[in-house]
Amino acid sequence: MTAATKPATRTIEAVMEEASAALSRGDYFASERLCAKAMQSAFVRGEFELVARIALPLQEARRQRRLLAIEADRIFVFEKDPPSGETKLRPGCYVMCAPLVAADARRIAEAAFEQRVPVLALAVEPRTRLGLLPLAVVGATTIRAKMRPPRAFTPRWCLEAVEALTNSALETFDPGRALHRQVEDLVEKVMTLPESELLHQKLAEVAHQAAHGDASAHAAAEAPVRPRPRRPARGKAGHKGPRKAKRDR
Repeated sequence: MTAATKPATRTIEAVMEEASAALSRGDYFASERLCAKAMQSAFVRGEFELVARIALPLQEARRQRRLLAIEADRIFVFEKDPPSGETKLRPGCYVMCAPLVAADARRIAEAAFEQRVPVLALAVEPRTRLGLLPLAVVGATTIRAKMRPPRAFTPRWCLEAVEALTNSALETFDPGRALHRQVEDLVEKVMTLPESELLHQKLAEVAHQAAHGDASAHAAAEAPVRPRPRRPARGKAGHKGPRKAKRDR
C-alpha cells in the first residue's frame, strides 16, 4: 500500500466502523448506506481486499431489511398507478405487473429506502408463449429470469423470484475474465439485486482472489530476472521451442 492510498483507506475503514456500529444497534438502513458508500470507494480505488471485507456486512444489513419486508406478510400488486416517491409506503413486498416495468419497481425500492421502510420490490413482464413469467430488475445492470406463474403472488414467491434472479445473474458471470473485471461485474450485480445473499458471497470470494492475485502479479513483476544459461543448438533444427476500478487495461 502506497502512502498516497493510506488516507483514503483509513477513511473507508472509518466509514465501516460506523456501519458496524449501526448494524449492531439494529439500524440496518444506516448500515447498508454506509457499507454501499464504502464499497464504491474501495472498488474505485482498486482496494479489492476492502471490497471483500465490506461485502459480508453489506449482505447482513440487506438480509435483515429483506427479512423485515417478508415478515410484514403483506403483498402489494400494481398494474397501473404505482406509488409515487412521495407516497408513504408500508413494509412488505411490491410486485409491478405489465404495463408497469422494472424501472417502476426500482423507484419504489429507492423511495422505500429513503423512507426507511423495509420493502422488496419486483417487476414481472407478460407471459411468454410457453406460459412462463419473465422477471426483471434494473440498476447498475439488468438481471432477468423466468418462472412458472404462481396462483397468487405471496411473500414466499417473492423470495423464490430473488433466487431465480440470483441463479440467472450467476449464469451470466464469466469466471474467465480478468479478476478486476469479475469484481466489477459482481459489484454491479449486488447493487442491482441487493436482496441476493449468494451474489454478495460470490463478490467477497472473487474480490479476495483479485486482491491476492494482483499482489502475486506485482511481486512477480518486481522480482529480478535471472538470465537462463544458453543451450547449444541441436542439429540443424536448433532450439525447440469488469465509476471503473483503477486497473491497467
